[in-house]
Amino acid sequence: MVHNSANQIFNLLENLLFWAKNQRGDMIFEPSKFSLKSLIDETFELFSIIAKNKKISLISNVQKDYHVFADENTIRTVVRNLISNALKFTKPKRKITVTQQFVHAQQYMKAGHVEFSIKDTGLGMSHETIDKIFNDNHTISTYGTNNEKGSGLGLMLCKEFISKNGGKFWIKSKLKEESTFYFTLPFVK
Repeated sequence: MVHNSANQIFNLLENLLFWAKNQRGDMIFEPSKFSLKSLIDETFELFSIIAKNKKISLISNVQKDYHVFADENTIRTVVRNLISNALKFTKPKRKITVTQQFVHAQQYMKAGHVEFSIKDTGLGMSHETIDKIFNDNHTISTYGTNNEKGSGLGLMLCKEFISKNGGKFWIKSKLKEESTFYFTLPFVK
């Protein structure tokens, strides 16, 4: 419980710091080529105790030879927020799955992108809640399956950071069943 609480406080403070820097225009973006698989594996390791305590399986179907061109620090924050949220809202003895697929250039009118998704099997969200997340004037704060409280700031940051890295961010959800968070990033060989 102490580890879980410390993790939540750390994530909240990190989100507030990034949000403040971003709002002031002090955020430095340094895009580079990196493998998202390593970043996902690192994040799974960070949250392994929480997953184990809730008996949640963390599954990665991301291949190591897919590289993206983005700012690694902001994408680390995105992945950490999405997996933290998935753990918060996934019911015990369920799973969280991270997958990828190549998105053809014609669809985005740019160079190719890699699409990633983080799917939980938890509480889901209504269409109204998703609409509020994408309205820049709102943050949504809800409780997880173990009454974990969220600040509502993380998803706003995810949306902003993915956009600044040349990608798209969207959500599909079934209320009381699951949520899938999608994002794209530029693909490099």
